[in-house]
Amino acid sequence: MESKEFYTITEFAEMFNLTRQTLIHYDKIGLFKPARVNQSGYRIYTREQKPKMIEIMQLKDSGMSLSDIMRVMETKSADSILSIFDAQIAKLDEQIVQFQMNKLITHHRKMYYQSLFGKYELNKIFISEEKERTAFYAPFDLSLDEDPMIDAAYRRCVELTLQYANVQFQGCGIVFRKGACHSDDPYRGSGVFFMIDNLSADHPNLITLPGGLKIKKYFYGNPGQFDLICDVMHYIADHHYEVTGSLVFHNIVENHYIVGKNDLSLLEVPVRKLDFEK
Repeated sequence: MESKEFYTITEFAEMFNLTRQTLIHYDKIGLFKPARVNQSGYRIYTREQKPKMIEIMQLKDSGMSLSDIMRVMETKSADSILSIFDAQIAKLDEQIVQFQMNKLITHHRKMYYQSLFGKYELNKIFISEEKERTAFYAPFDLSLDEDPMIDAAYRRCVELTLQYANVQFQGCGIVFRKGACHSDDPYRGSGVFFMIDNLSADHPNLITLPGGLKIKKYFYGNPGQFDLICDVMHYIADHHYEVTGSLVFHNIVENHYIVGKNDLSLLEVPVRKLDFEK
């Protein structure tokens, strides 16, 4: 059984891994005062004060501000105290969403730096085989102007991705329907995708990006600037390929922080080789 009844400020601070300055601050703001101050002006704490300090430490560890902790300590109404905790839980929920958003952004930047170490050449057309991939998809709301329309679809994909803590973000971009580059309304039937991995659940917003033969090109530009990919379409026709599905623009890095700088994008067109012998 503990025999010590009184503690100096240094002893009490060390007990809770605090500094003397922290206890002095708590005293000045009225959150936690010493049991008494002796004739020499030294703060003295007692064993009976330890439970209150433990409660303060636990509330502080939850992220609660000192002012809210003071309200909890001073409020006598159960409803008022519970409302403080409800507000703190709501605040933590907002922080969780923000941290998840930061995680997505970090994944995106990681993919950009991975691309820097990869062997790709701007504006060079090349062919590769791709595996089938899964993505969240948000169609464009054509009632909005272009920039708000694209932003809204991106936000929707972020919301969908944040519903699952275990999914792995694999990149994002815009899917344009087959023939969109020759259309007066290219955004109709098109939308934003967030490519993901490690998700087995069924979801109405999940789509499959088919695998198979793809003709690709890295370029600086924004999706929808189809004049920048005319050479790809000419290549497809000249080399006797046929477009078999949607055009996929992968957003490698956004440069909207730099005025006049376009995004680094990767165009991916699914094709098949035409057989003229049949």
